[in-house]
Amino acid sequence: MSNNEQNILTITIKYEEAIPLLDFKDILEGINNQYKKQITDTNNENKDDILLIKEIKKSSIELCLISSVYALLSEANNLFSFYTNFKYLVTYLSSMKGTKPVFTSEDVKDIVNIAKTLKSTDRSLHIKTGDNSPVFIVDSVTATKILNNSPSVYEQLEKPPEPPAEQSLNFNNVIIKFEQVNKNETDIKNTKGVISEIDPKKHYPVIFSDTTLKDKIAYGTGNPFKKNYLVDVKVHKENEKIKSYIILAINDSYDDEEMTANDTLYIADD
Repeated sequence: MSNNEQNILTITIKYEEAIPLLDFKDILEGINNQYKKQITDTNNENKDDILLIKEIKKSSIELCLISSVYALLSEANNLFSFYTNFKYLVTYLSSMKGTKPVFTSEDVKDIVNIAKTLKSTDRSLHIKTGDNSPVFIVDSVTATKILNNSPSVYEQLEKPPEPPAEQSLNFNNVIIKFEQVNKNETDIKNTKGVISEIDPKKHYPVIFSDTTLKDKIAYGTGNPFKKNYLVDVKVHKENEKIKSYIILAINDSYDDEEMTANDTLYIADD
């Protein structure tokens, strides 16, 4: 497909009975709103790009729209990106299946307004980019499905996000080993804790419920990385994932000859 062909968005509104002017406006306004949103939301240098009417053809209502910015590369073609995203959004709202695209209540409003004008069985919307691309059709069946699904979609969007499910569990007399966080990891001022009886994976931060407990390890005799500590611990979870170990008491300790780390121990503040 040539650049000239790909830079044309063809919109055909087919109908049998006369279509009210306001219905025509609602379709074009919804399409224009979605195009502007795509330009704003994406990392696009051409934030001022707008749709322009290049030509209006006979037979039904056929508009050839062009971008105000000429795309040199197909990857940067705003019209093609709009066509793809519009198709995915309409398909999801009509079927409520597949991967859910990111959208807002304003996006749903645009699509619902278009669907309202197409619910009559004699109307349909046909969109394509270039002469050889597939035609995406929104007919009365699709429009009706969108209108039927829209109340539940609005309800989901208006729901506040659920807070993460938190859970705290206490364990007594478990062995914890410390390992320093690697320098290439996100937070190098924390220390990982490994409690094999709870989870063989390393977790951080390790938090102390009292500063005296932290001092007992950080400034005690011997290298903390070479010791095993018998502790009482609270495990804080969010959505079933361990987020931190909170040391409540240190009951005993013994050396671990297998560990050779000799770095300074960094402990997270509580």
